[in-house]
Amino acid sequence: MRRALCAAVPMVLLLASGCEEVDETVDGLSETDTDTDTDTDADSDSDSDSDSDTDAGFSVEAHWDALGRLADRLAAAQLDDGSYGWQLADGEEIDEDTIGYQNVTGVSAWGFFGILRYQHDDDWEAAAHGTADYLDGRLQGLLDDPEDLDNSVSCPNFTYLAWYLEDYPDAELEDRLVEGMWALLEARDQSYGDGDEVLVDGLLDQLAERRSTIPGIIPWDTALCVEALSATSAYDPDLLIEHRAAVEHMTVTLSDEFLPALEADASLAYADISVSYPLFVLVQADDPAHDELVDELHERMLGMMDPDGRITNGSDNDGPAQATAYGLLALKALESEDAQLVHDQAQAQIDEDGRVVDDETLVETFEVEGELLRALTYRAD
Repeated sequence: MRRALCAAVPMVLLLASGCEEVDETVDGLSETDTDTDTDTDADSDSDSDSDSDTDAGFSVEAHWDALGRLADRLAAAQLDDGSYGWQLADGEEIDEDTIGYQNVTGVSAWGFFGILRYQHDDDWEAAAHGTADYLDGRLQGLLDDPEDLDNSVSCPNFTYLAWYLEDYPDAELEDRLVEGMWALLEARDQSYGDGDEVLVDGLLDQLAERRSTIPGIIPWDTALCVEALSATSAYDPDLLIEHRAAVEHMTVTLSDEFLPALEADASLAYADISVSYPLFVLVQADDPAHDELVDELHERMLGMMDPDGRITNGSDNDGPAQATAYGLLALKALESEDAQLVHDQAQAQIDEDGRVVDDETLVETFEVEGELLRALTYRAD
């Protein structure tokens, strides 16, 4: 197994139409590729395992029947190979011949871990296993040829598998997960890196280059990879060096590029998720050096919150439900008094069939439903 140079992120699938797969991120225009915070040992930067285990002292009240309907819908939407498609128009039926996309799959399914810790359901558990099997196959493709972007594995899929291993330990899968992360970092470093001992700059620079036409989404992408490195470091502490470097990269991007752009254009596309998700990731990192940036992001996010709890900057992206989901994660991590209001607003988006359909586009996005299920089951009772 490759170990680090010791001494060493769901939303825009860049497609014009259809859901063409892109490499390291998620999103149905699609954005995604990230890590999650996970305890490893006393040297870990992270202070939590997967979301449901974090700081049980603070929680909000959830309506578990609604969350169960959402989990049922996501289990039913899973394709036979364990992957997920991206969107359905309202009234359209799920077609099993649909091609799944790896970059939205982990994000679509990661909410199962949270709800399964509150209530067991055979269909939800089967869906969690199905996605793990699919992503394990993707890992093998990455290991076979790390330079092949068509066989890449997006950051959030590493997070998914790291969380899966917490509940379903598998030594061989653990080895492939760690080897896959190092393979991805090394391949991107060779093509995009700057030659430093730390490898992650190549991955993050490649993501930024690919998103150059939609710069408002770059911090969200970066946060996905920060979280992925945190989660995967539970199985190889050498990855903590890469995680720290990724956090630093994200803070510089936020301060030097993103926040000035947002100041100039409050409706910057995808800026709402690029405020709320990095905020969550920085709160999880729990580094006093970032307190000023955390405060600024928190203030920015509150400025995007409507009186009913919906969070959006009004930009044309995957809809306010997505930004509200990531904002809810951040508010719960901050133990904010606003968390219950935002939770209730997000929960109210689930219809009687368990779907979340955008009011304006009349489109159901499985990625967004997965993000909502994660946020709603995080620190909820």
